[in-house]
Amino acid sequence: MGGDDLVDEYFDFQEPAKRPASIGDGGSDDVVQKKKKKRKKSRNGTDSDGEDVGGASGMVQSKYLRNFYARAIDAEGAGVGDAPNRNTDEEISDSGGGEEMAAAAPPELDVPRFHAPTPDIGRNYANYLRKAVSSYKAMKKWNGGRAGGEREGPMVIVVCLSARRCVDVLKDIAPLKVRVAKLFAKHMDADAQVKSLGPGQSPPVAVGTPARLRLLAERGALRLGRTEIFVVDNFRDGRGLTIVSDREASVDLAKFMQETVLPEMKKRETIKIGVF
Repeated sequence: MGGDDLVDEYFDFQEPAKRPASIGDGGSDDVVQKKKKKRKKSRNGTDSDGEDVGGASGMVQSKYLRNFYARAIDAEGAGVGDAPNRNTDEEISDSGGGEEMAAAAPPELDVPRFHAPTPDIGRNYANYLRKAVSSYKAMKKWNGGRAGGEREGPMVIVVCLSARRCVDVLKDIAPLKVRVAKLFAKHMDADAQVKSLGPGQSPPVAVGTPARLRLLAERGALRLGRTEIFVVDNFRDGRGLTIVSDREASVDLAKFMQETVLPEMKKRETIKIGVF
């Protein structure tokens, strides 16, 4: 099955009630049956037997983020501005103008720049990050640059939908046994976070929300000089939203990518991007 077919199959599966009534041998009865059928939800919010972008190939992940980014930029001409209150993941991946938008996305979001999980990893966050970096030993010894020198930033940056989701991710990656910068607003002072990212102090892994990451980047505290992978956490919350479909989070994510992540990816090929 081709990459485009996989994406279409995934997003078609997410909201079966929106399909035309003619789909399937049973016509509208098929839709009714799918509405009534009780389905188990996996931790990331997708149907347990549906396709998960976080576990998909680099081709699927690339199309997913290219469409998201192009739509966000297109929302207000050359910049990222107000977007609809709610964009569904289906709309983000839909081919209605999506192919043209994806083509307009920067080459830094092309397939070769993506780090997709291998089948043996499954939904194990710690193992995914361990295999995403050049050296786990280097991760454990990371200091973010020499003391008194320039800030070089974390080795890994994970961006999440909310502070609550950040806390969950911190628990998931605890088996790595490395220091982690908590870059979100919940009980965290921005000035303290600036200090924690100083030369010779920056932890190897940073987990944060789009708004706080943008703020720290604007203040010159968060830099991606030696970052090896930028991970977009694709968790679906109780509202059915992900980081790319929540209005506020998606705008800040697109701006952070535009202002900080993509310029660094353009400068060097040693930084990857992934969806998990």
